Amino acid sequence: MRHGAVTADREALRRLSGACALCLIGAIALGNLLSGLLARALDAEAAQLLGAAAGLLVPFWLLARRFPAERPVSRAARAPLWALLLLFLGAVGGGSLLSLGLRRALSLLGFGGRAITMPAGRASLLFSAVNTVLAAPILEEWAFRGVCFGALRRFGDRFALIASSALFALLHVAPERWPLAFFSGLALAFCAQQTGNLRLSLALHIGYNACGLALLLGGRALPLLAHAAAVLPALPALSAARPFFPDYEGPQPYRTFFLTPALLLVGVCILFLGVTA
Repeated sequence: MRHGAVTADREALRRLSGACALCLIGAIALGNLLSGLLARALDAEAAQLLGAAAGLLVPFWLLARRFPAERPVSRAARAPLWALLLLFLGAVGGGSLLSLGLRRALSLLGFGGRAITMPAGRASLLFSAVNTVLAAPILEEWAFRGVCFGALRRFGDRFALIASSALFALLHVAPERWPLAFFSGLALAFCAQQTGNLRLSLALHIGYNACGLALLLGGRALPLLAHAAAVLPALPALSAARPFFPDYEGPQPYRTFFLTPALLLVGVCILFLGVTA
């Protein structure tokens, strides 16, 4: 009986892996296609905003219909709010350091990423700000901390935290952004798991994007020391939150989920797009 249950779980994981792979490639391809089509009639930034929104909404809405969220969050035990906030800051600081190091390594290999620039014109700047501060955080929290994390929870919260964050990182395409996206996504998913809703994770996501946009508009960047300093307070916070990291009971599902042909192919395609853009 137990062998049959494990086989069924593996088959469900493979189906979910394929569905997530389709969501990723669908979000990227549909978003770019719609942005290109709408750019003929709209401002380029407005077209990108609408294209990205549709690219996320359609595939992940279908995923939510096919794999509804399971295992409602238990509110019996929570990590303290201060620990969640410091964990997020530490994840952003550590992820930023790793992303900067990876970007440097890729540039030495001849795969330098594109610099982030602000669009010219008030309308374009407005649409870019709306996309960065509101649309992207709302859609990404719903898609990854809501739909993906909820669908993956039946295989254990720890696995759902890691897998949903890895998918979130892949969506960002550029490899130098993967460490920051993964670790920040991990902290945001843990906030959602602990609070039982997306309010805190959404507020942190909006706040982080707003700070990043303000720095970009001011032509400034946080020094390496600031990123490193953000990691230090997270260490006692990690110790305080560790008892609340849920354990997974049963066989580890990572290999079954990540090593499916569909997800591997999508990962290779995204990596190719990222290093050749």
